[in-house]
Amino acid sequence: MTSEEMAHKGGEGDGYTWSQTPEDVEVLVVLPAGAKGKDCKVKFGKRKLQIDVVNGLSLNLDPLYG
Repeated sequence: MTSEEMAHKGGEGDGYTWSQTPEDVEVLVVLPAGAKGKDCKVKFGKRKLQIDVVNGLSLNLDPLYG
Protein backbone atom coordinates (compact mmCIF):
# COMPACT_ATOMS: atom_id res chain seq x y z
CA MET A 1 0.00 0.00 0.00
CA THR A 2 1.40 3.39 -0.95
CA SER A 3 1.62 6.33 1.45
CA GLU A 4 -1.07 8.10 -0.61
CA GLU A 5 -3.43 5.13 -0.26
CA MET A 6 -2.82 5.09 3.50
CA ALA A 7 -3.57 8.82 3.73
CA HIS A 8 -6.94 8.40 1.98
CA LYS A 9 -9.08 6.17 4.17
CA GLY A 10 -12.78 5.40 4.26
CA GLY A 11 -15.40 2.96 5.30
CA GLU A 12 -19.03 2.47 6.11
CA GLY A 13 -21.26 1.91 9.07
CA ASP A 14 -24.96 1.42 9.70
CA GLY A 15 -26.56 4.17 7.58
CA TYR A 16 -23.44 6.16 6.77
CA THR A 17 -20.18 6.16 4.83
CA TRP A 18 -17.04 8.13 5.56
CA SER A 19 -13.82 9.10 3.90
CA GLN A 20 -10.82 11.14 4.91
CA THR A 21 -7.70 12.76 3.56
CA PRO A 22 -4.98 14.39 5.66
CA GLU A 23 -6.98 17.65 5.45
CA ASP A 24 -10.67 16.60 5.49
CA VAL A 25 -13.14 14.10 6.87
CA GLU A 26 -16.44 13.57 5.05
CA VAL A 27 -19.40 11.69 6.56
CA LEU A 28 -22.39 10.92 4.32
CA VAL A 29 -25.59 9.97 6.15
CA VAL A 30 -28.68 8.44 4.54
CA LEU A 31 -31.65 10.41 5.88
CA PRO A 32 -35.16 9.01 6.25
CA ALA A 33 -37.56 9.85 3.41
CA GLY A 34 -39.02 13.33 3.81
CA ALA A 35 -36.37 14.58 6.25
CA LYS A 36 -35.38 18.22 5.80
CA GLY A 37 -32.39 20.19 7.02
CA LYS A 38 -34.37 21.66 9.92
CA ASP A 39 -35.08 18.09 11.12
CA CYS A 40 -31.34 17.44 11.59
CA LYS A 41 -29.28 18.39 14.63
CA VAL A 42 -25.51 18.12 14.22
CA LYS A 43 -22.98 18.57 17.03
CA PHE A 44 -19.28 18.13 16.52
CA GLY A 45 -16.11 18.59 18.45
CA LYS A 46 -12.46 17.85 18.02
CA ARG A 47 -12.94 14.11 18.63
CA LYS A 48 -16.69 13.47 18.25
CA LEU A 49 -19.66 13.83 15.91
CA GLN A 50 -23.31 13.44 16.81
CA ILE A 51 -26.21 13.59 14.32
CA ASP A 52 -29.85 13.30 15.39
CA VAL A 53 -32.82 13.42 13.02
CA VAL A 54 -36.41 13.99 14.16
CA ASN A 55 -37.57 10.79 12.41
CA GLY A 56 -35.44 8.67 14.73
CA LEU A 57 -32.01 8.37 13.10
CA SER A 58 -29.19 8.85 15.58
CA LEU A 59 -25.48 8.62 14.83
CA ASN A 60 -22.88 9.10 17.55
CA LEU A 61 -19.22 8.80 16.53
CA ASP A 62 -17.27 9.22 19.73
CA PRO A 63 -14.35 9.12 19.82
CA LEU A 64 -13.11 10.04 16.37
CA TYR A 65 -9.51 9.06 15.83
CA GLY A 66 -6.82 11.19 14.21
